Amino acid sequence: MKEGLTKHTGAIIGIVAMVALLSVLAIFGGAIMKLLGLQYDSIGSIITFFVVVGILGLPLEMLAQGLPKALLHLNKVSLIWARVLFFVFDTIATIVAMMIVDFLMQSVSATDLSIFVISILMAAMGVGDIKANPAHRETS
Repeated sequence: MKEGLTKHTGAIIGIVAMVALLSVLAIFGGAIMKLLGLQYDSIGSIITFFVVVGILGLPLEMLAQGLPKALLHLNKVSLIWARVLFFVFDTIATIVAMMIVDFLMQSVSATDLSIFVISILMAAMGVGDIKANPAHRETS
């Protein structure tokens, strides 16, 4: 009984920590976007906006990261080009997801500029995730 309680407590703490982190990131992203014209009804609506963008954009984000990594692993592109591809694909994927969610949510109204800027910032933060494997040789 005590082991089960410990497992559930750990899972609950993990979920609460993830929700808290996501909420902080959503509020921070919302603050940046607000400077560029984002309008929203409540903090809850901006958090919902970012959660739905994350869920909707997940398949696109996986493709944006997977394709450059695969090309890099197959020595079809250099590390720099893999990162450029990731940056472009990730920016586009985030823009598409945000535009769809913006269209569907009545309580949030994002400007094209705010979507574009936050998409670039989010892609820039992920570029470092594209790394060469030790066996990778640089190609041009």
